[in-house]
Amino acid sequence: MGNGGDVNLTTETLELENVAVIDTSVFGTGNGGDINVNANSITLTGNLSTFISQVRGFDLPLVREQGKGNGGNLNINTDSISFDELTGILLDVQTGARGNGGDININATGNVDFINEEGFTFVLTQLGSESIGSAGNININAGSFAANPGSLILSDTQGIGNAGNISITAENDITFSSTQIQSQTINNAVGDAGDINIVAGNSFIVGDGSLILADTQAEGNGGKIVVNAGDRILLSGF
Repeated sequence: MGNGGDVNLTTETLELENVAVIDTSVFGTGNGGDINVNANSITLTGNLSTFISQVRGFDLPLVREQGKGNGGNLNINTDSISFDELTGILLDVQTGARGNGGDININATGNVDFINEEGFTFVLTQLGSESIGSAGNININAGSFAANPGSLILSDTQGIGNAGNISITAENDITFSSTQIQSQTINNAVGDAGDINIVAGNSFIVGDGSLILADTQAEGNGGKIVVNAGDRILLSGF
C-alpha cells in the first residue's frame, strides 16, 4: 500500500535501447508516479523499450490482491522524439483493477516520428476487462508529425468506463502511412469511445490503408472525429 514516486529526467539526449524501461506502476493499492522528461532529443529503439505506468494487482498463484489507484501521467517536453523497432508507451489499468489510467502528453517543438524500419510502434492507454475507471487521454503537439507503416495510437476500454480522447496537433504537416488511430469501446465494455481531434497547420496526408476510428463495439457511444488542416487534406491508397 502506498504511492509510487515520480521519475524526473532532464538531459540533452535521452536514448532508450534494447528493452530499456522507465516504469512507475502500482502493484496493489496506491497511485502510480508521474514520468516527467525534459530533453532536447529522445530516441526509443530496440525491442520493447518503453515508458510504462500501470495500475495492476499481483498476478501470482498465492497473491491476488486487486490493484486500486490511479496511474501516473507521462509528460514529455522535447525538441524531437522518434520511435522505432517495437517501442512505445503504455499507460493502462489492467484486468480487474480499479482506477483511472494516466494521460500521455507529448510536446515537441520539432518532429515526432514513428519510424518503424523493423517491427511496429505504439502509444496506448487502456482500461482492462473487469476493471472500473477510465483510460487516459493522448495529447501530442509537434512541429510536424509522421507515422510510418506499423504505427498504432490507441485508447480503449474493455471494462466499465470510458476510453480516452486522442489529440494530435502539428504546426506544419501530419502524415499517416498504414497507421491506426483508434479510440474504442470493445468486448463486453460499458462506456463511451473518446473523440479524435487532428489539427495540421499545413497538410494532413493519409495513405496506404491508414485507419482513423472512434467507435463502440459494446455498450456505449462512439466518439467524434474532427480534422482541420490549414492547406489541404489528402486521402490516398487502400
